[in-house]
Amino acid sequence: MPTYTLLIVDDEPGAREGTRALLEQDPEITVIGECGNGEDAVTSIVDEAPQIVVLDIEMPGLDGFAALAQLDPVMRPEVVFLTAYEEYALKAFDVEAADYVLKPFSDARLQQAIERAKARVRARGSEQLTLTRLVARQGNVTHVIPVDQIDWIEGADYYARVHTATASHMVRMPLTRLLKQLDDRQFVRIHRSTIVNLEYVERVEASQRVYLRGLAEALTMSRRFGSRLKERFG
Repeated sequence: MPTYTLLIVDDEPGAREGTRALLEQDPEITVIGECGNGEDAVTSIVDEAPQIVVLDIEMPGLDGFAALAQLDPVMRPEVVFLTAYEEYALKAFDVEAADYVLKPFSDARLQQAIERAKARVRARGSEQLTLTRLVARQGNVTHVIPVDQIDWIEGADYYARVHTATASHMVRMPLTRLLKQLDDRQFVRIHRSTIVNLEYVERVEASQRVYLRGLAEALTMSRRFGSRLKERFG
């Protein structure tokens, strides 16, 4: 059975609770978090890369549309708007939302919207292949980087800095999206902002330091992601 990760964004705690209760009845949905404003939503989407976001529109600070505008189109999840305002429907169509659901809504109506979002995730996923190379552009120069030559990668907002033995390049792809397209048998995340190539890991210390072959300074491993590396590295 496929599973889909989902983030709930609504400034009303009661609305978030009710939406979560409905969504958790779906065995294919994993709710990975909740946000009460647009700023937190942007941070969570960048960090966690949910496949689907159930998004309110009118919120303090960044509204739903403004939050989406903060994201690189490459990293936008499938969006289901939940709102009490029907006048935003055309704008929702412009940002290619999966669905637009008016409050109050029935269980069946929300499930219909989620099914549409799932279908779009599947369609998009079927087009994604494991990366074998990355392309980095610096001015008029284009660099083609074979993935198996990458030592480690660090996140830099909506970009990633890719390190090889001889150079570093900026790639226009956020770390979370990049990780999903790399071979998970070769690459593992050790920190919120760091991915390493297992082929180059020399040793892992109890002090949460990771040493790569040919790299003078150790990389920091977080406790959140460290267990994954220890399992993989043995």
